[in-house]
Amino acid sequence: MNNKNELDEMQREQHNEIGNQMFVIMSFALLINIALCGVGIQWLDYPTCTMVIVIVCLGIYLVRLIIAGAYQEPSIQKKKTSIIALTIAAALAVVFGINLRKLPAGALENTSDYSAYILVGISVAGLLAAGIAGVIKRKRDEDDNDD
Repeated sequence: MNNKNELDEMQREQHNEIGNQMFVIMSFALLINIALCGVGIQWLDYPTCTMVIVIVCLGIYLVRLIIAGAYQEPSIQKKKTSIIALTIAAALAVVFGINLRKLPAGALENTSDYSAYILVGISVAGLLAAGIAGVIKRKRDEDDNDD
C-alpha cells in the first residue's frame, strides 16, 4: 500500500485521533457560540467569532500534532519544511503590509471594528505557539538521540 504522506502506523493513528478530537471540540465550540448568540450574548461580531474559533482550534491541532510527532513523516528534512513555512509567512506579511498601506489615512482609527486586529493577533500567537512547539519537539528529539 502506497500512502501519500508516508506516516508510519503509529503516527497515522495519533494524527487521526488528534484530528477527530479537534473536530469534535471545534464543532462544540461553534454550537456553543451559536447558542450564546441565540440568547443575545455576542462576544465578537459574526464572522470574526467564527474565524477566531476555527483559527484557535486549528492552532491547537497543529501544536498537538507537532508535539505528538505525527505532523510529518520521519524521512522529510525538517529544515526544508521550516524554510517553506517561513517563506509563506513572509509573503503573507508583505501582502498584508502592502494592503494596509493602501487604506486611507485614519481609516483604522474611525472604526469600532477590531476584527482585523484580533485575527492578526491570534495568527501571530498561533505562529509563536507552533514555533515553541517545534523547538520543544526538536529539543526532545535531540535528548532522545543522546541516549
